[in-house]
Amino acid sequence: MKNNKILLIVLFITVTTIMQSCVKEIDISMPDSQKSMVLNGFIQPDSAITVNISRSMGALEDGDVPFLENVEVSLYENNILIETLQYSQNGNYTSDKTIKENATYKIEAESQNLKNIITDCRIPDKPVIISVDTTKETKIEVYENYYNDVSYNDTNYVTIVNFDIKIDDPSGKENYYFLAISQVEEVYDYDNWDYQTNKPEFLGYQDVYTYYNGSDFIFKENYFTLNGIKGQIFTDDIFNGKEFNITVNITNYQDLKDEENHFEEKYKIALLSINKELYQYIRSYNKNAETGDNPFAQPVQVFSNIENGMGIFAGYNPVFYEFYSKPDGNMK
Repeated sequence: MKNNKILLIVLFITVTTIMQSCVKEIDISMPDSQKSMVLNGFIQPDSAITVNISRSMGALEDGDVPFLENVEVSLYENNILIETLQYSQNGNYTSDKTIKENATYKIEAESQNLKNIITDCRIPDKPVIISVDTTKETKIEVYENYYNDVSYNDTNYVTIVNFDIKIDDPSGKENYYFLAISQVEEVYDYDNWDYQTNKPEFLGYQDVYTYYNGSDFIFKENYFTLNGIKGQIFTDDIFNGKEFNITVNITNYQDLKDEENHFEEKYKIALLSINKELYQYIRSYNKNAETGDNPFAQPVQVFSNIENGMGIFAGYNPVFYEFYSKPDGNMK
């Protein structure tokens, strides 16, 4: 019996050694011939163009995004060469020219080691907001604490702001939109205190984009952040060429004891006309993100309009509508 145990141990060590000696690392990195340029850029009227250019990465390739620095990037407006974009940093190429409404822009990018790429997009017409009607509801909600002691209950001041946005949709074509709502908040530098006013130094305002509730038959996609603007896309499938009312609302919660912060609130509506390519990109990007963590889901290819490469070059045209919500519940 003892000899059998010794024999089994020797056999185990021998097999393990043989298996370890058969392990071989295989390099399956993507050859240069299969790599391509990746260009991403979203443009709007009255702003300069910035596009980001990098190199594609293999599925098993680690490390930072390989930005490309020595690329010749030519910009065309309505098929006329107007500028060569200049490199700044982190793969960004910028232009001094201002984008025009209803114009078509084309980019050609040439690299010594990768295939040249080409892409174009048209700036859509500005959307038309006919009117925005707003109402405000306030109520108090009390949440009982774990100890059943009323002195520890949380009392919230709940504000529901309703938006009725009436738009005029152009007829004779498919139109694509992006809606975002933000609350404009004051920004202070608490490291620099103004002892005369007993307040921190006021720096300005910032847009804090918020989630909103809307009709499911209009808003069918997840939120997406477009150049810092967080919102949802939708189409004119059910109201093509007509005036249409979009109804949404947002809900804010605030501690009832914090009476000093029941101040006048400022809101901003951003309605963007987006081109079809941008709509397709956002839809496919969201679908890809939804299935990314599911090993059993069928992968979704993210839409690209870059010839010989990957990425997206698309345009949008925004309008903004600002208004105030007073502490007494009135809107202006």
